[in-house]
Amino acid sequence: MVSVAGPVPMQVTYAFDPHADGTLARIRVRGGPGGVYRPAAPIMARHVRSNIGKDLRDLERRLMEHTG
Repeated sequence: MVSVAGPVPMQVTYAFDPHADGTLARIRVRGGPGGVYRPAAPIMARHVRSNIGKDLRDLERRLMEHTG
């Protein structure tokens, strides 16, 4: 996934691999705020982590709805 708009250009790569307990998700986020947004980097990083966590919980819920 590549951010094409907004103050923080970034690229997010998701990889899913089989695991004994289900599926292992690996997520790599590259990029970050520049210019006037640089001082807000720690806050934005927490926000990105929170959003990715929410996305994964939503994905898990949807997958469980279709398999359960």
